[in-house]
Amino acid sequence: MGRLDSKSVTLLFFISFLALLSYFFDKTLMSFIKTILEKGYFKNLLLMIISVVVISHMIRVNSKTKSSIFMFRSGFPVIDSVLNWATYYSVTSTACVLLEGAYLQKFYNIQYYTKFNGLDINVMLGVCALLLWYVSLHIFKMGQELLFKPEEVVIAAETGTQSEITQ
Repeated sequence: MGRLDSKSVTLLFFISFLALLSYFFDKTLMSFIKTILEKGYFKNLLLMIISVVVISHMIRVNSKTKSSIFMFRSGFPVIDSVLNWATYYSVTSTACVLLEGAYLQKFYNIQYYTKFNGLDINVMLGVCALLLWYVSLHIFKMGQELLFKPEEVVIAAETGTQSEITQ
């Protein structure tokens, strides 16, 4: 047997702690989630993070890089940046509003969507999670490009016999 990974053990204890908190304080936690969704704190925080990261990325990182982060590539860096910011902003805003309605209808029996039943609400919660995950992943990648220098990979020949990684 190998050595224990301290990061995995820490993560295991942290997730166990969160599970215990949610088990013993479920009503308080649900009320807290309801408050941050209804007051718009969650949406506003995400939109601020998106705006700061995308605008900083637009200013600092060269837009002509072959990054897979950009959704749109028109050839004009300013237009690309504005379109990408608007896309991430609108997807996040829409997902947060849908999440608020689905959460309130699922757990508090508030009729937010009149023609949706249990399965539709569950699917909507899944779609919101997927949209928020997608945007979060792209913003995280933009943040990485913004904060860390990418490694330059130089391939010496097409045959791939020699490759060199420089920093």
